[in-house]
Amino acid sequence: MNLQDKVVNITRQIIAKNHKVECTHLLRNFIADKREEIKKGHINGKKGFETVRAYSKLADRIIEGIYLASIENYEQEFPKNKKSKCILIAVGGYGREELNPYSDVDILFLYETLLDKYVDNLVRDIITLLWDTGFNVGHSCRTIKESVRISSLDLSAQTAMIESRYIIGDKEFYKKYDKSLKKNVIDKGIYFFISR
Repeated sequence: MNLQDKVVNITRQIIAKNHKVECTHLLRNFIADKREEIKKGHINGKKGFETVRAYSKLADRIIEGIYLASIENYEQEFPKNKKSKCILIAVGGYGREELNPYSDVDILFLYETLLDKYVDNLVRDIITLLWDTGFNVGHSCRTIKESVRISSLDLSAQTAMIESRYIIGDKEFYKKYDKSLKKNVIDKGIYFFISR
């Protein structure tokens, strides 16, 4: 069983509220073991960039597993026509795949038009489980329009979003976000951005 499948299975148990505390500890210990493997690899000679990339990949698999188990949990409650699109995007250092062991995992929850109950539940599940399993999480929830507006006004937000990377969700929706960010922020403000 691969890493993502293991996380999905444990998360299913947590969401189902069967032995929630025990299952959360199980996931936390599983993640701690994976972190220890990465640490040992670094001690045994893996380069720094390989180590931060390995931490980034570990965070990706954990987030993907929680996301998949969460959307599966809401299939009955929110049929397809009742669900907003919601994708997860890594931003900042995590977006560059340079996640240090105790750095924040910065995530953008990008949703289509409305922060509805489905998106709210998904965000809550993912953030809570990441915190409960030992990750420091920085997150924001935005539409494409809000992302463009905020990155046009705030240089640090712009930098973080320039370094964004798709994690999971509707890939076409991510392409739409990426295209809009490039067209409305990066291409328009490149000289301003470089001069700062």
